[in-house]
Amino acid sequence: MSRSPGMKAMTHSDPSAKNSGGAALAAFWAALAMLLAVRFLGIDLGGQLGTLAATAIFMFGGLPHGAYDINLLARVSDGSRRRLAGITAIYIAIVVIMVLAWRLRPDATLIFFLLAAAFHFGEDWDRIDDALLRVICGASVAAAPAVAHPDQVAAIFSDMTGGRGGADVATGLFLIAPMVLVVTAVCCLIVCQRGDRRGAMSMVGAMAALLLFPPVIGFALYFVCLHSPRHLAHAQLTLSDLSWRWRAATAVALPVAAAVIWMLATRMTGGAITPDATAQAFQLLAALTIPHLIVSSWLERVQPAMPRE
Repeated sequence: MSRSPGMKAMTHSDPSAKNSGGAALAAFWAALAMLLAVRFLGIDLGGQLGTLAATAIFMFGGLPHGAYDINLLARVSDGSRRRLAGITAIYIAIVVIMVLAWRLRPDATLIFFLLAAAFHFGEDWDRIDDALLRVICGASVAAAPAVAHPDQVAAIFSDMTGGRGGADVATGLFLIAPMVLVVTAVCCLIVCQRGDRRGAMSMVGAMAALLLFPPVIGFALYFVCLHSPRHLAHAQLTLSDLSWRWRAATAVALPVAAAVIWMLATRMTGGAITPDATAQAFQLLAALTIPHLIVSSWLERVQPAMPRE
């Protein structure tokens, strides 16, 4: 996917985006230091309580970054309520389709989710020009824990697929993980050479966290402190005329609404294929990733032509 000049310029030059990014990076390094201290003290981070806490963190701290999709779509719908309603209906329909996909072909859906996540997380590497390299770097978010914690990743994937092919997907990811991580390390050097040392170091820190800590904890750290703030800063800049109360309410309400739609659709199709809360959280994340990816990619193409304040 080509990078949007308007998006890149805004991300790197807008003061509010820089301040938001700086605060998120400070939170990232503080959380990383705290986790290292906990690990040094010998406290088990991979138990049920730690996993559930990390699940709650990436759900409530990470999902809100996609909560403004509908508001952003409204800005580019030219005031057409019919067009906005149609787009919103498609957004919801994709979530419902993903519920059915998890039930009918969980193994294929898991692979599709991993590819979509790699593409989406690759958008964080806007200093890398080559699209394939960005996707490989995005894949490192799943590849790092797959090679460092293969049994835990296999267990999560197995739960996500109801025991139908998840372990095989984890094995495949384990096999390609070394190549993915080598490419990612090289890209970190490229990013550093192109002047973004802070960004390169944060990605190195994220990869270290994904290798050192249990998979859900490492993912929560990256998702909440590095990935989500990038999208939040852009959305809040574009929607700067909305009150902070409205933006805060949106950030809470839409993820809750998505969870309700997920639970209703799951119940209507026969119930969840797994009782594990973390696996269901990742399934919901997958269901929201697809429409969010489509929206964010489309907005990158259309928004540079929009007037900026």
